[in-house]
Amino acid sequence: EVVVGGQSSGRVRGLFEVTRVPRVATASAESFPTGGGVTLRLIGDGFGTRQSDVANVTVGSGVVVSSSVVFVSALELQVPLPSGVGTNLSVVVTMATGVRSPATVYVSYDRPTVTAVTPSYALAGTRGLALTVDGANLGRTVSDFGNVTIGGAPCGSLQVVSTTQFRCLGWTANADFNQSTFDVVEVVVGGQSSGRVRGLFE
Repeated sequence: EVVVGGQSSGRVRGLFEVTRVPRVATASAESFPTGGGVTLRLIGDGFGTRQSDVANVTVGSGVVVSSSVVFVSALELQVPLPSGVGTNLSVVVTMATGVRSPATVYVSYDRPTVTAVTPSYALAGTRGLALTVDGANLGRTVSDFGNVTIGGAPCGSLQVVSTTQFRCLGWTANADFNQSTFDVVEVVVGGQSSGRVRGLFE
């Protein structure tokens, strides 16, 4: 309201508002698959009064735009988990005003698991094989992967099919049979290891 010469502009609304900094207290989901898609529930405060008050939600480098945010209340938002990899990733809510919640809540994507390798065996010294690896929470792109070893030997290159399958190309079996590694498969995605999995390949 502005008064000039005794005349008032009236109480004008919709041009300015005092806002508060949003805060995320918890971020929960049934699981955190690298392919994303599950519902991530954010509990906190200061999320506004409607969906359009929220500009986006970020999980690490993954972004959920406003149109995909389900506004429950000023205290709760539900968003589809974006695809991603890694651990200790901050969850941040950015409001339409540009105000961002502090990065105080962190989540981690599920670690990779390996369930099958095809073919499941190779002769010592065999060169240039293409192996198909199936599992869960595998990488979305080649850059998501760290170390990948099958039977104690690395892949020449990787070809990603999906977050549940990739191909290990140009793989060469060790010429010397190593009792400790001949049947071990290990896949690292986003810094998380599947562990040394035995019984899938030899």
